[in-house]
Amino acid sequence: MKNPYVRVITINIIQIFILGLMFVLGFDQYIQSTNLYIFGIAGIGGSVICLSSTLLFYKFVDKQPLYTLGFGFKRKHVLFSLSSILSTVGMYLLYYMALSKNGIVTAQFSGDYFSNAHVIPMFIITALAWFLVGLNEEVAYRGYFVANFKHLSTGKLFFISSVLFTASHVYKGFSIPFIFVLVSSGMTMLYIYLKSGSLLAASFPHFIYDFLDNQLLGNSDISILQIDGRPSDIHFFILHLLFIVIHIILVRVFFRQRINVRLEKLNEPIQS
Repeated sequence: MKNPYVRVITINIIQIFILGLMFVLGFDQYIQSTNLYIFGIAGIGGSVICLSSTLLFYKFVDKQPLYTLGFGFKRKHVLFSLSSILSTVGMYLLYYMALSKNGIVTAQFSGDYFSNAHVIPMFIITALAWFLVGLNEEVAYRGYFVANFKHLSTGKLFFISSVLFTASHVYKGFSIPFIFVLVSSGMTMLYIYLKSGSLLAASFPHFIYDFLDNQLLGNSDISILQIDGRPSDIHFFILHLLFIVIHIILVRVFFRQRINVRLEKLNEPIQS
């Protein structure tokens, strides 16, 4: 397959086929399970299958070495990732505590969080599942996409990448607010990837965003902040925008490389 558009469409069809097959086989009941062990194992298994399909396709169809996707994780990437996790968790906790103080929700820390012997293993397996979900999407919608469309202008890269990323999630809903969140999230993650040159650096913000939203806040067995009640959508928008602003600032602090420089490096011939 010499045409990059055909390759990108093909790998997306493969991913959709894999997810559809999992659904037909009843895999979704495990993904939706409230038992975090079952959810974690299912999430890890599903993500590994999808991730492997993209990597194998890149290696044997694109005929490119995997390292060219950008799996580097140097000191600045580590510091950025830690800063991302700490600032995002801190921002969410402070915001929800403020909502609780104003009577919009009821939020409180669990006083006996570690009294349950299963908390730590459930936390680890669930965190690993969400990290692999994020890594899979970063490889597919940032790494693989940029590798095939690195010749496009920066504007076209951001536009087409966000469209593909959004289209891959429409099965979850098609409301305007949800589409806005998907488009802005896709653009933010692409910005992080292009500035850092690392899929792992983009995967950690993706991971903590999903992990907080789905398990760490609320009423799951590993929630660090128990929340009763649901704030209005405007608060979710505010949190989402704060997340984007924080990461734009972090990127500018840790990564000075211009996006066009990164793309020029990707266009350089691969040395055998």
